[in-house]
Amino acid sequence: MNVKVMVTTLIFLLFYTTVTEAKVVKVRLSEVTKQNSKYFILNNKLRVYLISDPDSDISSASVSMILGQGDTPDELPGLPHVLEHTLFLGTKHYPQMTDWSDFFKPKGWSNGSTRSDISRYHFQIGSSHFQEGLKRLHDLLFNPLLREKGFRQALEEVENEYQNKNNEWRKLLSVMRENVNPEHPLAVFGTGNNDSLGQYTNVMHKELMALYHRYYHPENMALVVYHSASLKEIEEHVRLVFAETPTQYTYERRPAPALLLKEQTENIIKVSTDSAKFSLDLRFEIPARTTNVDAILPEYLSEYLRESIKNNSNYEVLVTHASLAFQGDMYTGLADIYLELTPKGNEQPELVINLINNILKEFRHDIKHSEIQNKLCLGLKAHQKGRVQEIGDWLSDISDQMIRRKSITYSDIEYCPAGIPAKSIEKFIRYLTRENMQVFHVTDKEFNANGVSKFYNVPFSSQKLK
Repeated sequence: MNVKVMVTTLIFLLFYTTVTEAKVVKVRLSEVTKQNSKYFILNNKLRVYLISDPDSDISSASVSMILGQGDTPDELPGLPHVLEHTLFLGTKHYPQMTDWSDFFKPKGWSNGSTRSDISRYHFQIGSSHFQEGLKRLHDLLFNPLLREKGFRQALEEVENEYQNKNNEWRKLLSVMRENVNPEHPLAVFGTGNNDSLGQYTNVMHKELMALYHRYYHPENMALVVYHSASLKEIEEHVRLVFAETPTQYTYERRPAPALLLKEQTENIIKVSTDSAKFSLDLRFEIPARTTNVDAILPEYLSEYLRESIKNNSNYEVLVTHASLAFQGDMYTGLADIYLELTPKGNEQPELVINLINNILKEFRHDIKHSEIQNKLCLGLKAHQKGRVQEIGDWLSDISDQMIRRKSITYSDIEYCPAGIPAKSIEKFIRYLTRENMQVFHVTDKEFNANGVSKFYNVPFSSQKLK
């Protein structure tokens, strides 16, 4: 699988702070989702989801919280990402800057990430070290030192990450940011670098501290834990570590505006490529996936698209690969149909676009019928049955869902809700039209640039679809 396909399966943009290594333990999700689970809320309003697997010698925990790239101060793009890095560099009970990595590196792995709407911290470790790992996670979240030397190192790490990940996908993403509503959080350059942040100053440090104190409260977070002990024992330990931390969360994020302005739809944006690959991204703003129905309808579309392309020989001449990624965040949905093109497809992008629009037209008709929904559901279940993933990564998906979705049964993928309301279907499919579409064409064909992306300096052209 190439880098572009892997990245587009993520929700818009994922920035990793890789702080460890290590033992890769993948499991079949159709098995682990059968384990005992429990959902509850602590008195400090921390949402908790527990999973007990007595046969596992691997344990994991993940915390997701509402604080993302879109919450950055206007004059300091990337500051939430810097805050994420800074937290790993010393806490009250583990004050050395390498204490976190020295503990987790020989025993498992850990990661932090800052997305458009969410920050997340998770680890996977041998079960015998789990209790100590959970204490360290609590200290990282609620007792970070946030010292000047840690802040300065975090700024260097963020700049290095920007330089090391300056790849084709990031360049295209920078063009995508230039072609959405500038008032929307997804327009923010969330990675950060020396140009967006500048050098360390006391004023910037105060902004970092203010960002931390505004968001890092239990009420603003969700915790998921996987361990071999009984649910009762896991709950007792979680309460021992987390229950006494008070919350003072009062901040409420404003609703996001529309992602795409009227003048930004029905456009094709051309971007040059340094590789031999040509591609199209057909992007549609859709409802945020905050309910089971909102989550399943895009999955049905993905399965429908996959089957339609597989069974249509016309696509072989134009398209070598197709996938559908769901991007956006808890406030905005975004469906991105990604197509790798043959040389002929690269020559005739409008023909490819028309073929996909025909599939979408058929989907808008077919999805209203229960027999089609059942067929798509069976296909999704088949894919899910064979899916393998590391426990720590699986848990991070669950903690994200706990923030983004209104549900209390997160360990099972809630396929096939019975009786999808016609109103919900209509709400979804009305977005899948040419009038609501934005196309990005990565090509080697010459074009007259009428824009350049910030920080990555990628020239592009934007014009109305024929």
